[in-house]
Amino acid sequence: MILSNMSVLSYLLETNQRQQAQEYIQDYVEALNDTHSYIQGEHSHVASVVHQSKNQAHTWGIHMNVKLDSPLSQLPLKHLDQMNLIMNLLHNALEAAHSSEKKEITVSSMIRSGIYILEVSNSTAPLSRERQDHLFTSFHVTEKKERHEGLGTWIISELVSNYQGRLEYTYHDLTLSIKIKFPIVVASKQAT
Repeated sequence: MILSNMSVLSYLLETNQRQQAQEYIQDYVEALNDTHSYIQGEHSHVASVVHQSKNQAHTWGIHMNVKLDSPLSQLPLKHLDQMNLIMNLLHNALEAAHSSEKKEITVSSMIRSGIYILEVSNSTAPLSRERQDHLFTSFHVTEKKERHEGLGTWIISELVSNYQGRLEYTYHDLTLSIKIKFPIVVASKQAT
């Protein structure tokens, strides 16, 4: 990847396209800084999931903001469970944002008073009251155009329950916000 970027820069400079070369460098540095902000401190299994989600968001024209005060790899879950939780949360957020007009996702994390807090908010198409009430309670047919089992939300709910976590969600103004809290001490004993 670095080699191809250097080739582009070399060509632009050799053909006296200095303005384009400067713009290319600026875009490249911004992309590196953006990637560095959410990859820093992450283990590869989590970094790859977040990076793939960011790429999918970009492809679909979704603005995805990742603000991690605590790396997702510090979630007090086994690695496989970390991946399942993050993949399902991000997949659901991408699908919902893709079908919405606003097309926005925000992912944030922090640790406060021995609690790991993970929040994912995304724009979404309108959700019926019944759908809102049963989002994380059981398998259900989603409101997507094709018939689709709501397995992702059930997996999220089960993982949170298995690690004595707490899942809260709100739906307001075509935005679904999910907040998950895990006690670090209790959950880390299970994660080992």
